Amino acid sequence: MFQQVRAQGGGTYNPEGRRPGQRPDRCSSGDPSAIRASGSRASRRHKGLRKRLHHVRDLARGLPDLGRDYAYAAPRVGPDLKVWAVPQQGEAQLSRMGLSLPANSQNKKRSGISGISTGGKKQIQWSCRLMEEFRSRTAMWTVTLTDNDYLELAASRKWPEFQRRIVDLLIRYLKAHGDEAVVIACVEIGGKRFARTGRPDPHIHVVTTGWGRRHPDGGWLLSPDRMDELVAKACQYAGLPLVERSSASSIAKVRHSVASYMSKYLTKQAPIEVDKVDGEWLELIPRQWWNQSESCKALVDGCLFKLPRSFAAFIVRNSVLLERLGMGRGGNVVVGHKKTKLHDLPIEVFRFRFKTPELLQQAMELFAVWIECGETLDVRELALSG
Repeated sequence: MFQQVRAQGGGTYNPEGRRPGQRPDRCSSGDPSAIRASGSRASRRHKGLRKRLHHVRDLARGLPDLGRDYAYAAPRVGPDLKVWAVPQQGEAQLSRMGLSLPANSQNKKRSGISGISTGGKKQIQWSCRLMEEFRSRTAMWTVTLTDNDYLELAASRKWPEFQRRIVDLLIRYLKAHGDEAVVIACVEIGGKRFARTGRPDPHIHVVTTGWGRRHPDGGWLLSPDRMDELVAKACQYAGLPLVERSSASSIAKVRHSVASYMSKYLTKQAPIEVDKVDGEWLELIPRQWWNQSESCKALVDGCLFKLPRSFAAFIVRNSVLLERLGMGRGGNVVVGHKKTKLHDLPIEVFRFRFKTPELLQQAMELFAVWIECGETLDVRELALSG
């Protein structure tokens, strides 16, 4: 399954057996300076992130659930290469930690009222990171309605219908003209407009494929006029009047970074306090803050994989070593707060973020050696695969 971990002296170390001539009691912590990765970074640049993640995913699938039965959840790794060591002894333990609250009539809020969920942010970030691979074919589409439109949508409570329809129309339009329709969208409430109107007027930011593709009738597939036509259809579906909306949408090529473009909107999803919003405008606060096409979901799902629970213990115990090897950075991260009678206690979880898929693969090889050597490492003479 793994490439063999090679010793500089010419011998080999197989994760399923010891290096020839080495006794198991000699495994111990050592100087990591002798570890080196074969192959240069430049030689791997031609491979896209998706293919590199698929390679590591295939290796992870063949990795048995080695080690002791630690009380950690099996880490799920995505395109951000973050490995979380989450303590877990069943759902009841998660509740006692404060990581989840049983839903009931006392604490359940209307969906979307607290802004975008953590899972939604991950999906957007993962999608944008993978779309960097074909950035030259992606575009940014922003949809903003008029003041009268928002008044109508607040009264009719049909913002959710408009939001779903605008994304569905784009996906169908792209597929009808031969595009794979990789689409990710998020909703933003602009602080400046809220200060002017007192309403949480939402607008939609979309990253989509299709840029540079020609329309059969001439012109570009993602031209401003054709995007405005999609907005008009979505407005009609939501019951808005047929009026001229010349500046309802803008479309432009993604020139620098897909991820950085969307990340700035994720940091300001709800720049308002809900208790300061008049009740008549609450229906403008989205119930779903993001949308994703099936192609985009498949793109992300294909790059997700799980590691053994003992791998979480491995990164916690060996984080300093992994950092000294230049594999990434680790530490405790505050993921929430648990309310007590006196004050709110922070809930911290250990996280290690690897720099590249290749370095994660090397950590998986070290993990196999760590298990074989009774959860100790002697890395002075080992050279990891690249």
